[in-house]
Parts: sequence; structure tokens; C-alpha cells
Amino acid sequence: MSYLSAILSIVIITRGFCLTKISTNRFSNKRLRSVLFLSDDQLEIPLISAINAVTPSIKDRYFFPGHCGGEYAPKSLKRLYGQDLLQYDLPELDGLDNIHCPEGPLLRALQLASELFGAKQTWFLVNGSTSGILSAIMACVQMHQQRQLNFQLNKSNLDDYSVDDTSANQAVDLNNNIALLTQPKRSVMLLGRDSHKASFDGLRLADCDGALLPCLHDDNFGIPLGVDLTYISEALDTYGSQVCGFLLTRPSYQGVMCSSADLRQIVTLCHSKGVPVIVDEAHGSHLRFLERSELGDALSCGVDIVIQSSHKTLTALSQAAMMHLGNEAFLFPQNNGIQNDSKSGEDLNEIDGGHSVGVSIESEGGLRGEIGEAKLCGEVLHECFSLLTTTSPNTALLASLDATRAQMASEGVQMIQRAAKAADEIRFELRQQNLKRVEGHGDDKASGVCILDDTPNVTSMKNKKIASSEFFEHRKWFIDPLRLTVRFPGRSALSVDDKMCEERGLYCELNLDKCISYGIPPGSDSKSLKKLRKALLDEGEGEIEDIICDSLLNEDSIQGGITYLHTNAAKNRQSIAISLKTEKDAMAAIGRISAETVCPYPPGIPVLIKGEQVTLAHVASLAALRSTNEDNLNTKSSSLGSGCTITGASDQTLQTIKVVSS
Repeated sequence: MSYLSAILSIVIITRGFCLTKISTNRFSNKRLRSVLFLSDDQLEIPLISAINAVTPSIKDRYFFPGHCGGEYAPKSLKRLYGQDLLQYDLPELDGLDNIHCPEGPLLRALQLASELFGAKQTWFLVNGSTSGILSAIMACVQMHQQRQLNFQLNKSNLDDYSVDDTSANQAVDLNNNIALLTQPKRSVMLLGRDSHKASFDGLRLADCDGALLPCLHDDNFGIPLGVDLTYISEALDTYGSQVCGFLLTRPSYQGVMCSSADLRQIVTLCHSKGVPVIVDEAHGSHLRFLERSELGDALSCGVDIVIQSSHKTLTALSQAAMMHLGNEAFLFPQNNGIQNDSKSGEDLNEIDGGHSVGVSIESEGGLRGEIGEAKLCGEVLHECFSLLTTTSPNTALLASLDATRAQMASEGVQMIQRAAKAADEIRFELRQQNLKRVEGHGDDKASGVCILDDTPNVTSMKNKKIASSEFFEHRKWFIDPLRLTVRFPGRSALSVDDKMCEERGLYCELNLDKCISYGIPPGSDSKSLKKLRKALLDEGEGEIEDIICDSLLNEDSIQGGITYLHTNAAKNRQSIAISLKTEKDAMAAIGRISAETVCPYPPGIPVLIKGEQVTLAHVASLAALRSTNEDNLNTKSSSLGSGCTITGASDQTLQTIKVVSS
């Protein structure tokens, strides 16, 4: 299958094929099946089979959607997609299952996905990873709030009060205890400052505060690299029993990620405190098929909840994603250095109607951790998922997820490794081009292309600063082989990307002012990447001023300290607009709480977050965005270079910013 097979599988349906299984002679990935203990059932594609079975039986359509199988669809839409495809745009008819209560083919597809990705339970998402991130945050907050209530209920010993006791003092004490139960401490989610906008939206939706952890930053490429373990440990100690979870983005938009060993260490640390871990793996659906131990997927590292954009690094249709519950989600160790109260666990089990919510662990700060149960977490997570999911999901999106799962089970390792090999060949040629130049060969006015690289042998070059491997080798951070991020010293990456688009028709995944990131499609090979390879090598011969990248091992690149996100502070409060036109005007915003989120997209990482205290760094970032944006305005959003817009700002010109009035 080609890397578009998820789409083609749906198109094949329109040609009358009945795909109940992928032919066994195509199932060449026996090694993957044995390593991951997959069953032969992975050959099935139950949703596509169900669509094939139901569609021919439909003679007349008196149900929605209103285009009636394409018969009344706009002509322009039929010319674009063809009526054959539109006839398979079906609602949840009998035989096609229900996304909120799957019992048939959808349930089977979910079970097969859980097996392939190593999850306890899987959900298909039709609103992208965004809905999964929102659901995961809401679930963690609900679980945390329930634990606090259970803990306080157990601690208050309400059973000591007699139902018939009408004493005034007893009644006051009882009311006070009930009031205590209904007012648990505000939950705090730990998350990196490089998190996607959806993460901060999730905090607002769940009425949860955030502790923003600073990220190491590469000043040369102008990108965040991730959160250091030291800050995670510090935040866990600082906020103690208020912590409801830790959300980590891995890999980043540019493909940067910590090693599998470091991720396991993070999980172990958080679990020792009774804190679940969520990983936004939107750009890492393919990691399970890389077979590189240092780049293992989050589920294999013991993460509790994982969200993946199957449409990004796999082959599903846009918006199609998956959310997974880990096999040992919310099963925290009993011996975490804090004395357990076994009696509390027994009481809580009775209180929750038989669910073993967990053994409360009391410390100076209150509840520090619990022995959870994946079953209860799964129920809460499904409730949050259902709350945020449409009752009219697109059948094509669901079918593409099922087809993609079957494709990955069939030949995922071959596809991903072939693409990684082809990308590595490009990296090698770019490194050789730079190496020759450093050694005095070629045009000394051209510096080539600097690569965001983690290849150990790059450090053997005479000039280590032409690549960034020193930082990654030192910090044990790695680069996704299916992401190629480059920069052109002395030149604007935005202008280079414009040239690539206009002259070569070559479009990237993300362009920033300092670097360009190319997503390598799964299944691609050296031949399909030939144009990209030539384009990068040609641009490397361009005349530029500076060929040396500064060292990345600079402690000043650690951005700030841990900051608190006052989600509730900006809720239902009056706001005022403060001018940012001059430095003097802008100073009035510093120290105030932001009443809006300003977010360039892509990559979707906010510059300023609603509820965040405005700093001088924020003002400087907004000024830089405003400068770039001055001549590129439209009616709805402000354009930054090629394909990047600002969202969330009430003033599209960024001349003013809204802050909480008091």
C-alpha cells in the first residue's frame, strides 16, 4: 500500500470491493506481529466491511445528511470528490454502530487499535487531537476532585454524627463538614510552556489552574526543546496534593523529544506522587513502528493517557485521531515514601459503591497520591469524550482510522523505516555539504543548511557548531527521523520557504522566522524525496553571511522559572485594553493578568495565555509579532509569513492587549 492507502481504502469501497480482510499475502510484517503479540485479527477492517454491507441495502434515503448520497450535493462538490464517494457519507445507521456506545464494528475496530498500539482502551476522535487533550485534562481534574472529596469525607468522620442528633453544635459541625466537602482545593495541572493551545483551553474548560514549566530553548533555530526533569520535580514538590496531572508534548512540532528512558523516569517520578501523566503525541503516532529503543512511544513507557493525531504522521484523513488509555493507567505504587492508611482505602471503597478509587495518602499538604483503577478512569474519560464529541461523526473519518490501523499492522514498520532511511540520506548529504565547506572546499561564501540533528558522529567534525548534535547528545534529547528541520544562517527562513513554494511548488509543514520543518510522509522513499533533497542542497549553495551556529549549551536559553496560570482569575472578570504602541504604554501591562490568549498558528503554541501574568518577555514577543504582522492583515486573522495566522487576539493589529481590570 502507498502512504495514501487510508484514503484509497475508502475509495476502493466505491468500486464495489468487499474488503472484509486485507489479503494475507500483503501482511508482510510478521516480525511486528510477533514482537507486539498481535493476532491475525489485525487483518480485519470491520468498519469498512460494515459500510460495504450496509450501503447496497439502501434503496431510498429519507435520512440525513441532506445531500442524499450526493444526489442533491452542490455540483462543485461532486466535481471535486465525485458522487461515488458521497454516497458513503452515512449517519450511524443500524449496522454502523454508535461512537458514544459502540457495540458492533466500531467496538471491534477500537479493540484492534488498542491491541496494535498497546493500550487498555482506545477512542476514535473526529475532532482531531484537540478533543482528546480536552477530554484527558477534564478526566484528570474530575478524578482529582473526586479523590479530594473522598479523602475529606473519610477524614471528616461524618458517620460519627447520629442521624437523630439535633444538637445545635452538632448541626453546625455537620454543616461545616459538608461545606468542606463541597469546596476541594483547586486542581493544578503541570504542563510545559511549549504546550499546544488546546491544553490551555482544556484548563479553562475543566476550571483548573496550571503550573507552566519553562522549556529549554534553541536560540539558533528559535524553537523550544522541552521541559527539564528538574522543573517537573520542583513543581510536584511545590504544588503537592493540588497536582492533578502532568501534560507533556512529545515529540514537538519540530520533532524534538526526550528519550524513552527519560520519559519512563518522568512517569515513575509522577506516579510516585500519585500524579497521572498525559502525553500529547499528536506528532508521534508512528513512533511505535520505528523500532528505535531511544524513541519509544509513550504507551510503551507507562504513560496514563496518550493522544495521537493519526492524520499527521500516519495516513488517516484530516481531523482523524486516537486517544489511548494506558494498560496501567492510574495504578500508582502504594509505597511512595508516604505512609499509607489502609483503613482509608477500605472506607473509600465502600463510599464509591464498590469501585476501588484508591488508598488515600495523607501528608502535610493533604492528599498526595492514591492507588487508582483503570476501569474507573476509563469510565470518567469516556464520559468526558462523549461530552465533547458530536453525535453525527463523519463515517469517512472513522473508516480512515480503521483502515490506517490495518495498514500499520500490515506494513507499518516497513513504511516508517523506509521513510526514516530516506530522510537520513538527506541529512547525511547536507552534513557532507557543510563538512566540505568547513574544511575549506567549495564556495566559502555559502554556509549550507544547518540541520536540527542528533546524530552522534556529527560531533567528530572539525567544527561542531555547524549542527546541533552537541546539545542533544549532552541532554539525551533526540529528533524524530520523520521530521527534517533546517535553517539558513544569514537568511530568513520565511523568505526561503516563499521561494520554495513559488519556484518549486514545495510546501513545508511549518515555517518560522529562523527555521523550516518538513514532515516526511510515511511510506516515502529516496525517489519520492528527490525534489526535497535537491531543493535543500541548492539552497545550501546560496550566498549568506554566517556559517556558524552558536553553541546551544547556554544556560541563558532556559526560559524563566515555573509560573502559575490563574485560570480562575480571568474568568467572568471585566477587562481593559492597554496600548502596546510604545514601550512606555506597554509597561502598564506588566504584572497584570492577561484576559486573552494570543496564539500564532501554526504551531499553535500561545505567546500569551489567558490567566497568565504579563511579563516584559511577553511584551517583547508581542512587539515582534506586531512588527512582522504590520503589512499582512485580513478581516479575520493576521498573517505571519506563509500560512501562519494569529488567533485569540481581540485586536488583530496587536496595538493593544486586554488584561483583567482588577
